Amino acid sequence: LGIVLLAQGKLDEAIDYFRWALQVHPDYPEARENLNIALKLQSKINGAIE
Repeated sequence: LGIVLLAQGKLDEAIDYFRWALQVHPDYPEARENLNIALKLQSKINGAIE
C-alpha cells in the first residue's frame, strides 16, 4: 500500500504507512528504504516551494 501511495504522489500518507510498518516490523528493510525515498521526495518538494 505504501508503494501505491508513493506512486500516486501521496507522500504524507505513504510516509505514515511506512512508519506504521516499521513500528509493527522494525526489521523490515523495504519499509525503511521506501520511507527514506518518500522523505527525500518530500524534502525536494518542500525545498522547491520555498
